[in-house]
Amino acid sequence: MANKCRPIPRLTPMSPIPTFLVSRGELIKPVKAVVFDIYGTLFISGSGDIGTEATATANSAELVSLFTLHDLESSPASLRRQLHDTIRAVHQTKKESGIEYPEVDILEIWERILGWPDAEKIREFAAGYELIVNPVYPMPDAKEVIAYCQSADIAMGILSNAQFYTPCLFEWYYKKTTTALGFQSDLCIYSYQLGMGKPEQALFEICASRLEKKGINRSNVLYIGNDMANDIMPAARSGFQTALFAGDRRSLRLREKDPRCFGVVPDLVITGFGQLVKMIDHFD
Repeated sequence: MANKCRPIPRLTPMSPIPTFLVSRGELIKPVKAVVFDIYGTLFISGSGDIGTEATATANSAELVSLFTLHDLESSPASLRRQLHDTIRAVHQTKKESGIEYPEVDILEIWERILGWPDAEKIREFAAGYELIVNPVYPMPDAKEVIAYCQSADIAMGILSNAQFYTPCLFEWYYKKTTTALGFQSDLCIYSYQLGMGKPEQALFEICASRLEKKGINRSNVLYIGNDMANDIMPAARSGFQTALFAGDRRSLRLREKDPRCFGVVPDLVITGFGQLVKMIDHFD
């Protein structure tokens, strides 16, 4: 079987854009597990989040090159409309089945649209397309925080809106799998695998249940994300301590007018991962 994380050529360096927030807060209880969001938290997201295409127009020449490489006659704009329409239809079907915040498997979507018999070719196209419309790059000091948690025997997990190529980001940029970096496989919860996306509360309850089976109480879990509605609100409802990552203006989502977030206050606000170790360490 071909390596699902085969090297992708387009890995564009980026830097976070500072926000107006300042770090603040204090953890209430010792941290025995840290669960991370990915897009906009562990990785800079050029469009702010997975599945959005703020940079699609700016990178239209690269899309044309990708289409030419794969002998696609459709224009990027036409295919983008088809992609959005297909995703919208799948979302509607899942909502009718009772899933409030549905998620698609992007491979199944592209298979419907492209109709290619070669699954590996579809994977390559899907990953290439995503890296053009939503370029990513490691957030500064994220790798050091991951290494700290691993060395301090703090359990690590991921709970993120994601697709098949999302775990590959670690291999492409860090040259290591998530497991090699110290993430526990059963604590890596990716939306596309469960057919539902954040802020679906069930995702956080699944995570909490798996942590409890390891003897880790919810109040000793720190969840880190950049979105008050998708990350902080559901994590707090599940009993986790929370840290709002406010290190990049592209992806910071305060949701100040969202009634779901009224009264929700993160335990921490951090503007860079370099601040996190001291905040976790202060119980020692």
